[in-house]
Amino acid sequence: MHSWVPRSPALFVCTPVMDCKFGRLTPAMQDARRDNAHLGVYLLLGHLRRAGCDCDVLDWVAESPEMSEEDVAHIASQYRLVFFSCNSMNWAAVRLVAERVRHLDPTVKLCIGGPHPTMYPAAVAASGLFDAYFRGEADRVIAYIYEALLDGKPLRVPIQGLWAPSLSADDEPQLFQDNHLEELDWHVDYARIPAGKFLSIPVETSRGCKYRCAFCSIPSKNNWRPYPVEIARQQLEYARSYVDTTRYGKISIIDDTFTTNHRRIIDLCANLPLEPFQRRLMFDATLVDLGKPELVAAIKPFVSDLLVGAEVSTIADAKKITKPTGPKLIYRAAANLRDAGIASRAVFSFIIGFPWQTVNDCLETVTFLTNLILDYGVRVYLQWYWPMPGSDIWRSLEAEGRVHIGMADTPGFYRSPTWFYSMRKVTPEDLRRVDDRIRPLQMCLSLSRPVDFASGRRPLEHSPPDLEENGLGWETYRNPFMQPMEETQATVRA
Repeated sequence: MHSWVPRSPALFVCTPVMDCKFGRLTPAMQDARRDNAHLGVYLLLGHLRRAGCDCDVLDWVAESPEMSEEDVAHIASQYRLVFFSCNSMNWAAVRLVAERVRHLDPTVKLCIGGPHPTMYPAAVAASGLFDAYFRGEADRVIAYIYEALLDGKPLRVPIQGLWAPSLSADDEPQLFQDNHLEELDWHVDYARIPAGKFLSIPVETSRGCKYRCAFCSIPSKNNWRPYPVEIARQQLEYARSYVDTTRYGKISIIDDTFTTNHRRIIDLCANLPLEPFQRRLMFDATLVDLGKPELVAAIKPFVSDLLVGAEVSTIADAKKITKPTGPKLIYRAAANLRDAGIASRAVFSFIIGFPWQTVNDCLETVTFLTNLILDYGVRVYLQWYWPMPGSDIWRSLEAEGRVHIGMADTPGFYRSPTWFYSMRKVTPEDLRRVDDRIRPLQMCLSLSRPVDFASGRRPLEHSPPDLEENGLGWETYRNPFMQPMEETQATVRA
């Protein structure tokens, strides 16, 4: 058991996405790599500090796997108020800790925010575990929520986005998204991020996305809101003083669509000093944006790692995922990166195994991306499709009875072979056939282009589905509070 001494009445918990292997919770996805700290938590901690609201932080992402869920629950039970930030992929771990805190001390106030309560408020309320939840962006109100929950008195004025039966009579509050970011204090409490644990320092220079991709689950689609250029520059300068606390010494811009406004990015790059930011920035860019040579030229001195969301290789699939992509856009973006001499810094992401795709569709994508690597010198990251709760595709599958949000109650639910194959045309034999094509390609492409041994980068990175065929994962996880996976699946089938 970890020793822990509370220094304030409240605690904020950063919870990792958790998988379950051999009956034990382990960090998964980006939290297994510790790409960067959860920026939203440290931003809200900054708001609380400036408002004079004392709040401790437990970064379970940084402390896992050494710190177990029992350790986290034991620590949380020592506080009067505990905040959780939660998306649907770490909801199972948050729920598990909340249940154990309730068992240890039912008087602790528990409040949850983030994408999961924003998208699935009814499921959070139905869990019966939380005294309050918040839907949307809590920058302006986190201090009021803190004080109201600790005080316990009914609110004289309702807090938009907040559900708290003891404070307000609202059944399900409206989602709140801030459309005036320039009015907010953006200073993240970086000093509280554990040093030496994460790869990069996160920065957010805009919120939301102007697109509505069918596979994406962010709550703020079609609502892109940027910080002004000067504030974005200040944010990067502020983060730069903390990069030495990270393992890569780089800044990760976590915007969903950082490069949306071309003039804004060109002006931002023109006002960034070269030496401290040269090859220090990691961010996403769309194919449409990279089709502009002047934008590529502007980002060239600063970009270290560039993720390009190609996703699919045909116009038909592009229409189904409602994303501006396709062969012409992909080739044009790759050509511009090649001509600028930064193709090797870019990784184009592709997804195979959408519900409507056959094994031949998957193999055609593999052929397409192989030629892309050889012809333009970019790198590619290939992954199998996972339906994300809250996305348009998830809703379609949910309407067909093939998925249900209750599945997310179980850690590592996405590693069930039954779940994986029930929502697509691909069979286990098809999966092996695709893998047999990819593995030798990886070797051949690495021979045709030198591997960057310093970073471990290969021309083609592939993330095969890590399914638990042997029953040693989620099937053996024993949570006395949580509905077993087989019962959840029976509910979905019914």
